[in-house]
Amino acid sequence: MLDAPEEVLLQRNNGKLTDPVTGDIYHQLFIQPENDTIRRRLERRRGPSDEQLLAEMQRYRCEVTALKSAYQHVLKVFNADQPPADVYQQALTFVLLLLTKS
Repeated sequence: MLDAPEEVLLQRNNGKLTDPVTGDIYHQLFIQPENDTIRRRLERRRGPSDEQLLAEMQRYRCEVTALKSAYQHVLKVFNADQPPADVYQQALTFVLLLLTKS
């Protein structure tokens, strides 16, 4: 399970950009395009408002508390407030560790 502070999730939501040609998703701070050609054609993504997102996060937090409790013996929570490559590497390492134990 991925977890990040609400402030981080709001910042990520507000900075999303889409390349209309490829459909690739970027972020104005965290995941920038490789070149100026792509950068010039990026469009701001329309996502939920901060208020809508906060309401969704509140519902999520209520539901995830029960899930964490029910699956605590098999659940791994990863801090998603870091670069995507780091989160991926941690998740991959965890899965590979599980596979070597079986």
